[in-house]
Amino acid sequence: MDMKLGLILLATLVNGLIGLVGGVIPTSFIQRNIGLVLAFAAGTLLGVAFFELIPEALTGGSSPVYLMSWVMGGFLLFHTVESLFQAHSCGEEGHRHTLIGPFILTGDALHNITDGVAIAAAFMVDVRVGIATSIAVILHEIPHEMSDYAILISQGYSRARSLLLLFLVQLTSVLGALVTYAAAQFMTEAVVPVCLALSAGGFIYIGAADLLPEVRNRRLAKNNLSSSAIFISGLAIMALFAYFE
Repeated sequence: MDMKLGLILLATLVNGLIGLVGGVIPTSFIQRNIGLVLAFAAGTLLGVAFFELIPEALTGGSSPVYLMSWVMGGFLLFHTVESLFQAHSCGEEGHRHTLIGPFILTGDALHNITDGVAIAAAFMVDVRVGIATSIAVILHEIPHEMSDYAILISQGYSRARSLLLLFLVQLTSVLGALVTYAAAQFMTEAVVPVCLALSAGGFIYIGAADLLPEVRNRRLAKNNLSSSAIFISGLAIMALFAYFE
């Protein structure tokens, strides 16, 4: 096996293991602090979209209007799917968004494919660049995956099922890496920005249209000040990762 291909596979497999990091959060903690957890998750999702995915998509040289159209397309796609399948059901506790889990996993899959593309492309330039890129990708995934785990638990997924699904979805980075390695940059410039933009639109929808209203309408947080502070902290963490990356 080619050394660079071996390093690419190793880096993406380690990245896949990051999908299990949410397991360090006790389920009882999530259930006791569900409002604050969802507020933090909304902040990290919007932070990933605005500070990482959209700026990265715009560096590809495509028209900003073209790429922002794909962002809006991702937003509308998630909204349309939720509307068609009537994901909102009313009860004594308010709205239950039954498609939040699948939406999170779909958005993550698109995001992780582009992570794999980034890792493979970096290793193909230089091993040192590949290692640095892999570290950056893995570090910025940690708070994101912890938030995703908390969201799945809040939607009724079991601990084992949540971790298994997040691990499998995280491994889509291997697919992105292998396609990039095999294609040797063929089609990468056209496809990657679109995937990033679609994923960003989906994350914006989940964070702004699903999670934040759920925190507010169900009054899950103990007080508005705490949930606002936690939400902003999620944004700030992803902004810092993007800045140093």
